[in-house]
Amino acid sequence: MKNNVFEKIGFSCIGCGLCEAICPEKCISLKEVSNKGIIPYVDSKKCTNCGLCINFCPVPLIDKNEEINGIKGVFIGRSKDDKIIENSTSGGIISSILIDLFQKKEIDVAVVAFVDDELNIYGDFITSEEVLNHSGSFYHTSKMLVNIGRIKQYKSVVFVGLPCQNAALTIFEKKFNTRNIYAKISLTCTIGRMRNGMIDYLKENNFYSKGKLNVLKYKSRHGLKRPGDIIIETNERNIRFSCEDYLLSKDYYYIPEGCLKCRKLFGLEFADISVGDNWGIRDDEKIAIFTANSRRGLEILNNNLLIDMSNSTIEELKKSQPLGYPLKYTDRTMVNQEIKILKYLYRVLPQSLLFRKLLYKLRSIILVQLSRRKR
Repeated sequence: MKNNVFEKIGFSCIGCGLCEAICPEKCISLKEVSNKGIIPYVDSKKCTNCGLCINFCPVPLIDKNEEINGIKGVFIGRSKDDKIIENSTSGGIISSILIDLFQKKEIDVAVVAFVDDELNIYGDFITSEEVLNHSGSFYHTSKMLVNIGRIKQYKSVVFVGLPCQNAALTIFEKKFNTRNIYAKISLTCTIGRMRNGMIDYLKENNFYSKGKLNVLKYKSRHGLKRPGDIIIETNERNIRFSCEDYLLSKDYYYIPEGCLKCRKLFGLEFADISVGDNWGIRDDEKIAIFTANSRRGLEILNNNLLIDMSNSTIEELKKSQPLGYPLKYTDRTMVNQEIKILKYLYRVLPQSLLFRKLLYKLRSIILVQLSRRKR
């Protein structure tokens, strides 16, 4: 395969999967390269240079700060159902929204994240009975748009994805004049994480050596308290480890380069509702902070009886992401260079215990610096 169409994009790809979905010749595939980033590979023998992939790419939409003052409302809260909270992230808000809309027959399907037997994450359609099976966060790149071509089969659809993925859906919606999207929900996102990081973590902790993973189940942030555990069930064993331990081990070492160019934190302009954890409070309860970005979003939240919620403020929304808000709303040039150097050191230097401790310290210094930068 040769990258003839995407030469200018390089490692700017964020892996949404839309180009794979709309390519008429089915000649595009996305590949992670070490811990550097994602490359869309094109089979030059099949490619006709039609340009659809470039025209639909969301990368140009995500390099400007979002306007935070135009939202319809800010709320904090959590689901009233402990089972939903246990199986979900961010207080079970999104699962509660989907269940409520299914019960009211406002929607017939939702697009959410699936995982295959090799821990590849992709988007697909679920019905009402499947919500809790797909709740939680997977914490690595996901081709949420790869099956979006099937959307025309349904009457009313809710899409759940990251800000960049909602940006991709917005392009798809406009270019194909799609009219059956009932609502879009955005997940708050500070940085992307690559699947390669998860695979390395599993190998380092002797959960996996080589060959096929044969994953049967993957749940993240599981439990009533946050951050929760990651659970991976395979044909051979059940794996359970702290989500916090995984993030401390791999965060900022496995960021796709495309994510360094993204300035969207909440996805406000691309979604009706934005949802994230409220990390601005010192509490291990799964408390979420979420926004209504449109009239439809405000209507959905106000009419939901499964969520215990109260009003909040834009200032609290900013504080809810103590690292994410400074990172997304500052001059990223120096910060991105620091992260690239950190990723390079992680890739090329010996992975001894002493080195790891030094690298952890270096990363901590960088994160503190990010949190103290003026907006």
